[in-house]
Amino acid sequence: MRLSSVLQVSLFLWLPVAASAQPAMKIHQPDNQAVKAVSERVTDRGTLHFRGGLFVAPESFLEANKAHLGLTHDDQLVETSSFETELGEQVTRFQQHYRGIPVEGAEYIVRSHDGQLDVLKGRVAEGLDLDDSLTLSEDVALESALAEVDAEVYAWQSESLGKGLRTAEELESAFPKGELIIVRDPLSLNEAPEYVLTWRFRVESVEPFDVSIVYLNAHTGEVVKVVTGLQEASNATGTVHTVYNGTHTFSTRKRGFPNNDYILKDKTRGEITVKNYSNVQSWGWNLAGHIDQGSNTWSRREASVHWAAQEAHDYFKSAHGRNGVNGSNEELRIMANAPTSAYSDDGSKSYMWYMNTHEALDVVGHEFTHGVIRHTSNLVYERESGALNESFADIFGTMVERQVVGDANYDWLMGSDFGAIRSLQNPNTFGDPSIRGGLFWVNQVGCVPSGLNDLCGVHTNSGVQNRWFSLLVDGGTQNGVTVNGVGETIARRVAYRNMTTELFAGADYDDAREGAIDAAEALYGACSNVVEQVTNAWAAVGVGGTFGTCIPPLSVYISGPYSGQTYTYYTFQAVVSGGVSPFSYQWYVNGVYAGSGSSLGRSFSSDGVYQIQVRVTDNAGQVRTYYHSISIGDGCDGPILMPFKRCEPIPL
Repeated sequence: MRLSSVLQVSLFLWLPVAASAQPAMKIHQPDNQAVKAVSERVTDRGTLHFRGGLFVAPESFLEANKAHLGLTHDDQLVETSSFETELGEQVTRFQQHYRGIPVEGAEYIVRSHDGQLDVLKGRVAEGLDLDDSLTLSEDVALESALAEVDAEVYAWQSESLGKGLRTAEELESAFPKGELIIVRDPLSLNEAPEYVLTWRFRVESVEPFDVSIVYLNAHTGEVVKVVTGLQEASNATGTVHTVYNGTHTFSTRKRGFPNNDYILKDKTRGEITVKNYSNVQSWGWNLAGHIDQGSNTWSRREASVHWAAQEAHDYFKSAHGRNGVNGSNEELRIMANAPTSAYSDDGSKSYMWYMNTHEALDVVGHEFTHGVIRHTSNLVYERESGALNESFADIFGTMVERQVVGDANYDWLMGSDFGAIRSLQNPNTFGDPSIRGGLFWVNQVGCVPSGLNDLCGVHTNSGVQNRWFSLLVDGGTQNGVTVNGVGETIARRVAYRNMTTELFAGADYDDAREGAIDAAEALYGACSNVVEQVTNAWAAVGVGGTFGTCIPPLSVYISGPYSGQTYTYYTFQAVVSGGVSPFSYQWYVNGVYAGSGSSLGRSFSSDGVYQIQVRVTDNAGQVRTYYHSISIGDGCDGPILMPFKRCEPIPL
């Protein structure tokens, strides 16, 4: 437990204001007895830390407790992903749906271990009461979306693809298809957010080259918002003379008869392929020609991109144990010689585009990281969540470069090989803020995301977390706070866990602070120097207070049998770790007080399932409760997963 001193994708500016308050959440309401019954504590950001002994499937707990989490019978929580962390925890993400319609950016994350619930965090749209009947048809909505984009040539209109013509199937697949989705009204205040049912269209255009995500009110046809879908910036071993990084070996593919050549395809890392955008002038991939040559020694710019993508893949594999952007080596398709540098995906494949000169390691690593984010926290690409998205891409883009070039040749600049565009060490140099609400900060209050304001400053405001990271690595003093650096390896490990495990789609900088501290506690211990420096680094960039007096968090569980017979004496031991001694104990059997002391002895005169509860209080006032069940006689074999005469898991 921390006692804080304060309570609390293009690669290219936008005034100071403090973060606005979040609306009160159902989980915080003092009369929410269901939450009190299952939680040890709930943080200011709404993160629920479960009491010990809750062996319930996450989906069962969420379904049984929707009303206590601000949801109604019309809401569903749909699992979107699940993975195991390096510490052996299971992390499961759930997106909110309202009457079957997804709610953008609304999700819960549940972390558990060995079947026991540990943490619930996230944010949902509470108390939704929307008219889900349609006034506007998909066809009429699409007409309005195309009028809003107003491109000269759309992807489905470009039939010529180099040497061939697009098939009817390809043209049809490029045509925008409407999707109903509920989004927050950009004009509503944080204190009282309002939501609207929209038609969402992904509109791909060739002239100009862009992906526009258009949201239209499904009742009135008004444009709610427009955001970009581009988040910018037999095997063979070949030799590549890179544009910026000297000569290296890399993986290519040798083709036999009738080609008898080499192409920029790597099947040793799932599948990474580079093709030439200029040969396509459209979104078609299958008909785009491979970049090929007879020799496996390469000097072309496209080969530099191919090599850099392999290095990005290898960084995430070696540093974080991750296989590709989605964690299971999903195919990565890269277009070189494109009009911009960006990342996007179509739901099944990942795509990256690179313009000439952007073959730099940090830029390729930046776009690769957008893919990782898409498959983990999926941070919404606008406002502060979008700034976090961009910042994580900068952070791990620089880590890719640093792993290859080494500390001696490394700088904190993004894109320095061709002309730096951002600095993680001194964001102000490029018109980006180093302090939230400070110089160059893009005001979030009343900001409606659009291309004209960089979606409310996603690139500009990324400077805050960028500076946090550089301070955490190297140390320094800013905003009156001194940070002692912990080094690159520790810092990147904390940032990666935060990005992939702690954060949710609609997270803001306060959530990022809490998530980073939680990550540091999980990896290095609650009162560790790492937690202190992580906390102080956030204070140095204007997010939260400095590290205060740290009390080791109290933890308790019961050691004892799960089954037995009548008239046999059994002992249950409270096993305590952390906290501040001395400790006091209160024992209960089926809710009735049964004694004090660090252990409880008991025999049972009748068959049944009995709940054993211990409540431990330490000298610092921390209280922890743990539940344990035992089946006597004609009961269940193995652990009793939930209390009171039930052998199978049941919701609370």
